[in-house]
Amino acid sequence: KVPDPVAINESVELTKPFPKFTGLVNVVLRKVMTKAWDFPWPDVKRQTVRYLSVRYSHPEWMIQRWLKRWGLEETEALCQANNEPAQTWIRTNTLKISREDLIDRLMGEGVTVEPGTRIPESLRIQHFGAIDRLESFQEGLFTVQDESSQLVAHVVDPRPGQRVLDTCSAPGGKTTHLAQMMQDEGEIMAFDIHEKKLELINQSAQRLGITIIQPQFGDARDLPGVKLGSQQRVLVDAPCSGLGVLRRRADLRWQKEEQDLKALPLLQLAILERASSCVEVGGDLIYSTCTIEPEENFEVVKTFRSTHPEFEAVNLLDELPFDLEDPRDIQQASKGMLQLLPHRHNMDGFFLAKFRRREV
Repeated sequence: KVPDPVAINESVELTKPFPKFTGLVNVVLRKVMTKAWDFPWPDVKRQTVRYLSVRYSHPEWMIQRWLKRWGLEETEALCQANNEPAQTWIRTNTLKISREDLIDRLMGEGVTVEPGTRIPESLRIQHFGAIDRLESFQEGLFTVQDESSQLVAHVVDPRPGQRVLDTCSAPGGKTTHLAQMMQDEGEIMAFDIHEKKLELINQSAQRLGITIIQPQFGDARDLPGVKLGSQQRVLVDAPCSGLGVLRRRADLRWQKEEQDLKALPLLQLAILERASSCVEVGGDLIYSTCTIEPEENFEVVKTFRSTHPEFEAVNLLDELPFDLEDPRDIQQASKGMLQLLPHRHNMDGFFLAKFRRREV
């Protein structure tokens, strides 16, 4: 909607604190304005990695990994998906309102609303301006959360009155969803290593009318004060590379290095090790990440299970709130794991695995 010359002028103005870049930005943007995408791209057949990297603005090391895993067609589709504007999804706060009534309320505030087909609380919204200025938001009738993230609480499947542990909880989207599914009855211990972020959980809980969350400052590798075998549900939403949410954080692709994928699994396994000791017999352990890299997902699960025979995989086909159609997804889910991909599932890249502790 903004005329090209105006956009260029404003962009150049923004670079003036960095004078050596001003001329470069001006020349490049004006060339883009006149030639659009009519550039001499690298040859897709002879320089496949370079072509995809330049055409879709992704680091070459990522492209190389994805080409080995999925081939050209699917890698290009993933890159395209990562460059598309992310949709805005919200989660109905069913403690206060039904999804149908929230739709009516939002439409009355001038918001375009479409109910999700996979998550029963989900709504996709458009034309809403500043979300925090909506009366429905201020009244705690919903919270912003992508569909893939909303899926986690359904897989955890907490029940009212249970003891639940969320090991890496801030900023609290999944934590408050757990409380919502528990009808705000029971107890949720919500840990995070960043003390300041715990206040975000308190703020969200207060706005949503939730009282059962107990924010706890502490490292998820230690979980101070949590007794062995004391929890009926334990969620490890682990720190990860975040390569499943590049469409929401475009800069992230340039902040990560391939060596990060070597260090992160050690942290993820350390958290799983401590968290697993807190699960009571018959209780469930859920592992999730917002990455699409196997070292952080399937390989972490494989390593964990190799040393913990007391945990058996839970068939996710019985846990998901929607039916899977792709045979690859069905095979994964039957083994207790599921990798969501932006270009296949039209949602953020996400990984889920669920285990149940048994007597050994």
